[in-house]
Amino acid sequence: MRDQYGDKIEGYFTQTRRDLIAMVPPNPAAKVLEIGCGRGHTLMALKAQGLASEVVGVELVDLARTAAEMRGVDRYIVGNIETDPLELPAGYFDVVICGDVLEHLYDPWAVVDKLRTLLRPGGVLVASVPNVREVRTLFNIIVRGDFAYTESGVLDRTHVRFFCKRNILQLLCRAGGRVERIGSDLQFKSNWRARLNGATFGKLEEFLVTQYLVVLRTA
Repeated sequence: MRDQYGDKIEGYFTQTRRDLIAMVPPNPAAKVLEIGCGRGHTLMALKAQGLASEVVGVELVDLARTAAEMRGVDRYIVGNIETDPLELPAGYFDVVICGDVLEHLYDPWAVVDKLRTLLRPGGVLVASVPNVREVRTLFNIIVRGDFAYTESGVLDRTHVRFFCKRNILQLLCRAGGRVERIGSDLQFKSNWRARLNGATFGKLEEFLVTQYLVVLRTA
């Protein structure tokens, strides 16, 4: 699996996910774990903004160039969340973040179950997952008869699972807890999709959203 990511462009691993940061409940004492943390930019931003006191990242491939570059990350773990023993403490974290990760996994259902054990009672799982029901993807598949994979986006060539909104919620809620917040990429854009969604009072939302963001609070 690691080999598939070797030729991804640099920006794939260096984004600061401000959309995910906006979904994290404010808590300056929070212990945050991010799965698929890239070079740790989102984790470092969380700490810099006073939204976390301790940040731990897990990444499939070793992207940490220097200690200075990763100075804001308390622990950087290279490993596969599906298969490797990562020695993460149970019931320890206040927040677990999965930003565009679950669709890359062979068994995201088992991984969600695993991640929930790492959260303290009342902790939150923050996830972003692509929406395969969005209009451009449907048009290409249904009208053009083209299920071509791309370098990024809904049909990223490294995706192995595909979800609609309903399936995303089923995945995250399988072991209980409550959905505290549902957002999407439309919140952070002013493009034609966002304008059309507003003009139709959200009636076409599931065809316009390319990525859902969900906050699940555990029992």
